[in-house]
Amino acid sequence: MSTPEHLLPPPPACPCVVLIGMAGAGKSTVGMALAQTLGWAFMDSDYLMEALYADRLQSVTDALSKEAFLDLEAVVLG
Repeated sequence: MSTPEHLLPPPPACPCVVLIGMAGAGKSTVGMALAQTLGWAFMDSDYLMEALYADRLQSVTDALSKEAFLDLEAVVLG
């Protein structure tokens, strides 16, 4: 008896690369070039967080402690 398709486990997570560094270090520029070279999608977590909170990232960081922001970022990148 085969398992119905809607009950099969999800496929394994796609591979990803996470670039971490200081603001202005070139993570987005390098990330876009790397994604293009690998034929992968590119996602900038700063833009994702801005979209999720409908506000500029600076406003989000200003409203949170450093620890709270890092916790939030970990959840978003989860």
